[in-house]
Amino acid sequence: MAFATYHDLWLEAGDPEPMARFWAGALCLDAQSLSGGAYRLGSPRPEQTIYVVPADPGTLRGFRIHADVDLGQLAAIRWLGAEPEGDEEDPWLVLHGPEDSELRCYPSPEPIPDRRYEMVLPATQPIRAARWWARVFGAVYESAAGGDYAWVSQVPHAPFETLLFTDAGSLPAHRRVRMRLTTADMPGLIRYGAAMVSGQLPWVPTGEPGGPGGSGEPSGSGLDAPGRPTYVMRCAEGVEFIVVDVSGAPESARSPRPAKPALGPR
Repeated sequence: MAFATYHDLWLEAGDPEPMARFWAGALCLDAQSLSGGAYRLGSPRPEQTIYVVPADPGTLRGFRIHADVDLGQLAAIRWLGAEPEGDEEDPWLVLHGPEDSELRCYPSPEPIPDRRYEMVLPATQPIRAARWWARVFGAVYESAAGGDYAWVSQVPHAPFETLLFTDAGSLPAHRRVRMRLTTADMPGLIRYGAAMVSGQLPWVPTGEPGGPGGSGEPSGSGLDAPGRPTYVMRCAEGVEFIVVDVSGAPESARSPRPAKPALGPR
């Protein structure tokens, strides 16, 4: 049984505007300015939502995540400043974005409707982290033969095809990228190993329906209704995430989007 459901992605930035512009262009998303200097990147598919939220630049210690993106043509992102790497048999591009963010881009021989990608997260123990997250999401766990990395696929309601965990060695004290999840079983999630980090978010999405603002998430989600308990949490392997407790909430707030099939990592 799954403990939580993926909802969206949060990215902290010292200067949200160039970060939002970069990731919106790289992932074919629209950028919307929100209150407090934040941005919402989105598309007609709500599961693709990314929030770029302001944070104290002094707390930011590097971008600990990148995405592998399938592209119909490599030229489609060269204007963003991508640098080629790999070889003729396996060409790929690396996009170096603002504030040490990185996007790895792989070409697709066939046109695709949008840019599929793979989330890469550092962890102190990739195998254990992947197993933990597979259980949390009710997804599929797999690992490389040598045990250097492991991945989770078929994550319900997620826009990415795989969640890849790599050996980080040591992790910074401050994380810049966090998945936001919903759970109707907070006690079960804690018993399974999620630890509380903070009850304070770097930015409160007051512009969402159900919250004090008005525009942002699809109408009726109610995810950010006043009083909805929200926490920053961490698994034993160092991956931080945001959790919204939706126990007692309408079903639309718990699982607001259709599931998307997933593939394996590169």
